[in-house]
Amino acid sequence: MPRYLQQLDTDIWILDQAFQLMGAEIGTRTTVLRLADGGLWLHSPGPDLAAAYRPLCELGPVRHLVAPNAFHHLYLKQAARLFPQAKIWGPGAVSRKQPQLQLNKFGDAIPAAWRSDLLMQPIKGTLAQEYVFLHRASGSLIVTDLLLHLFPEQRHLQLLFGLAGMHGRLTAEPLVSKLWLRDAAALRRSLAPIFEWDFGRIIMSHGRLVETDAKARFARAMHWAGADI
Repeated sequence: MPRYLQQLDTDIWILDQAFQLMGAEIGTRTTVLRLADGGLWLHSPGPDLAAAYRPLCELGPVRHLVAPNAFHHLYLKQAARLFPQAKIWGPGAVSRKQPQLQLNKFGDAIPAAWRSDLLMQPIKGTLAQEYVFLHRASGSLIVTDLLLHLFPEQRHLQLLFGLAGMHGRLTAEPLVSKLWLRDAAALRRSLAPIFEWDFGRIIMSHGRLVETDAKARFARAMHWAGADI
C-alpha cells in the first residue's frame, strides 16, 4: 500500500495530496471509510485519487463519492470517471456547479446506507453548505472547511496566516465569519448537536489532524460563533 494512503484506525484511511489556494500550499485530504457493507465511502475526492486507484480497490468497492460542501467538488468528475458505479453525494450547490454529474442531494437526514457507520450534521448559515460527519467506530469527526489547522513552511505564508490568526491554530474563523457567514444564529443551532457527539480525533481537509483533547479544542475553535460544549 503506498505510503500516502495512511490508515488511522480500523476501516478508516486518509490520502493527503498537494493543493494550492491563491499560490499558498495548504494541501488537501481525502478521507476513506469502509462501511459495514464492505463498500468504500470517499470524503472530498482529491487531485491524486488516480494514483491510489489500485490500493483503494484492494480495500473494497468504492460506492460513495462525497462532495462535503459547495466548494469541494473540483475533482468530483475525475473521481466519477475512476469509479463509475459509485453514487455521488453533495449539497445542492454542487449540482449547479457540476450539472453533468448525477448528484444525490443531501437533506437534513443521513442517507440510510450510512446510518450504522456515520452521523451527519448540516452546517447552516454559511455559503459553504458544509456537512460534518462522525465516524462512530473510530470516534473521528470529519470536517472540510469549517476548521483549518495550517502550519505553512514558507516564511511569508507564516506571516500572512499569522496576521489572519490562523497560523498553527485550529480555526477557520476569519474565513467563515468574514466571507461566508450569512446567519450566525443558524450556524450556532447547527453546531449544537456536534457537541453531543463522542469524538477523540478531528480530520479536516486542510492541515494537521487533531488527535488529543479533540472535543475541547473543537469548542475553543468554534467559540467565536457563540457555540460551546
